Amino acid sequence: MFRLAPFFKLTGIVLFAAVVGAGSAWWAIMGAVAASGIQNGPWYTSTAIGSAASDPYTRAQIALTGLLALNKSEAVYFTATQDDDGRPLSGACTYEVTGRNLAARWWSITAYGSDHYLMNNKQERFSYNVASLGLRFAPIAKWRINVSASEQQSNWLPVKKNDFFSLTLRLYNPSAQIVGNLENVGLPEIKRMSCTDAGAAS
Repeated sequence: MFRLAPFFKLTGIVLFAAVVGAGSAWWAIMGAVAASGIQNGPWYTSTAIGSAASDPYTRAQIALTGLLALNKSEAVYFTATQDDDGRPLSGACTYEVTGRNLAARWWSITAYGSDHYLMNNKQERFSYNVASLGLRFAPIAKWRINVSASEQQSNWLPVKKNDFFSLTLRLYNPSAQIVGNLENVGLPEIKRMSCTDAGAAS
């Protein structure tokens, strides 16, 4: 007669092993870029992105997060999940992202939800770039983007109120000064300006 107890025990062991294995793989994948990456203020990147030297975990992380990675001579990608003070970027808060024009043929800043996808909004506005900020012919001009779930007067980049988010800075055909100085090149500042009661606690 078939004994159920050993069967369920074996099934439980297999399921536990699968969960632990999947969990460890997930953390390895999601930590690949951060572990081998370069930090510059609230932004981080990795020289392995888009290169033949990238390991399987880095490639898997890029596939999961939807980042289509080119070689670093063609594009450099920086991601921020925190503000300048190390606090997670939250839709419960309003942020000012400020900087000067960046030494690249084209650059953009895009907001992504906690699921790594674009966040739907009525304005259908997901990013700002060197052209939409009016900087194509202003190489040293300052600029500002207001990131918030509530409407802002100018350069508003909408995010979801009840969600954490990240910002991705893409630099296409970056200058040699950027490629050779990823740790110290001047990147945009991310300052938290205000929060709702829920966001202020974090």
